[in-house]
Amino acid sequence: MEGREGDKRSYFKGKSYTIYKGVRGKFGAFRLSPSFPTRDIPMRDREGFVMLEMAGTIGPNRYDWENKVIFKLSLTDMAKICMFMRNPGKKYNFCEQNSEGGVTHNSFQIFHDTSKASGRSGTETKNLRFTKSSNRHSVTVQMVHKRDSDTNKIVVPISPEESYIIINLLDGSFGNILSW
Repeated sequence: MEGREGDKRSYFKGKSYTIYKGVRGKFGAFRLSPSFPTRDIPMRDREGFVMLEMAGTIGPNRYDWENKVIFKLSLTDMAKICMFMRNPGKKYNFCEQNSEGGVTHNSFQIFHDTSKASGRSGTETKNLRFTKSSNRHSVTVQMVHKRDSDTNKIVVPISPEESYIIINLLDGSFGNILSW
């Protein structure tokens, strides 16, 4: 992996955690992959990251990893995910409330304009949305990736047990990401 100004950067890639939800080809897969800095990176530049990858289905229990959508989570993104999943009924300032069929859902979204740095703002965007179910125990994660006129939408329901694992993995990665 290359760093700034062509410097070789070395990251330790941790084991991924993947959730598969290919029920009748309806949902996709959700994967978290951590990358932590190694000691050859100067302390001032040591910051790792967590990648969220989502893939749609191409058949029963078959996932389209060749066309996966990758979303780099910042520390702030990770904190929002942990806070939202840990406290199902709490309304944070970054949350929205949506009503569907008389039921109110808490949700929040993280938006990345990946084309902004190239000066072509808006030509490629990624919108990651977390929505609490009406029973407040499970979460649905939706990724919408737009590139020019193409749109790829992937939805993965997350059970309470999977939420617990995600929270603990993200919580445990903060110190490693910052090399503390």
